[in-house]
Amino acid sequence: MYTIEQLREIIKAELDKQEYVEEPYSLFEPIKYIMEDGGKRLRPVLTLMAYNLYRDDIGKALKSAIGIEIFHNYTLLHDDVMDDAELRRGRQTVHKKWNSNVAILSGDAAAITAYKYIETCEDPYLRRVIDGFNQVAMDVCKGQQYDMEFESRTDVTEPEYIEMIRLKTAVLLACSLKIGAIIGGASQEDADNLYDFGINIGLAFQLQDDLLDVYGDTATFGKNIGGDITCNKKTFLLIHAFE
Repeated sequence: MYTIEQLREIIKAELDKQEYVEEPYSLFEPIKYIMEDGGKRLRPVLTLMAYNLYRDDIGKALKSAIGIEIFHNYTLLHDDVMDDAELRRGRQTVHKKWNSNVAILSGDAAAITAYKYIETCEDPYLRRVIDGFNQVAMDVCKGQQYDMEFESRTDVTEPEYIEMIRLKTAVLLACSLKIGAIIGGASQEDADNLYDFGINIGLAFQLQDDLLDVYGDTATFGKNIGGDITCNKKTFLLIHAFE
């Protein structure tokens, strides 16, 4: 059984091998920029951890795990444009370093690249993996739409907020676990249970992120403090403040 740190090192080594040298280079340079930022690599780690519950040859799930990480970073590129965020992981966001058009188009290219990686899993599992991932990709878009709509409302309820963060944040963490389990040969019941486990992790992750946006430190949080407030985001804290 691999440790989390061992998995992070394996993921980092694989990401370091990736080259974004296709022409036009200006399309792929922002992808390289955001991917080399680091971050927690939580989603690919979860994919490999779930796979490792069933099999030890984690190389067979590594490309799919990397694909999920690339997809996650694609969502950040577009999210930062919509929020006009200035910092991501302590560095300039792509649309501030280049411009919004570059961030949007490079984000699109990253999403396509993510699919190319995810679909490298073994054929017996490919259809289930792609079907599940397609649903999650759509759920993330739904969550982002709710998040934007909530900005103009003052009556957002706690259940509405929880559903929004489930879609925007939690489903991708859940999918990371489920895909790893599927590729590892898990039963449908096990894969579904790991998905549910990931949903709860994702909800907790976003609730903590809400807290850090108000009380965190920019140096460790990697984003400007109070960004949710200035964008009129409806967070768990704000909803309860209204109450």
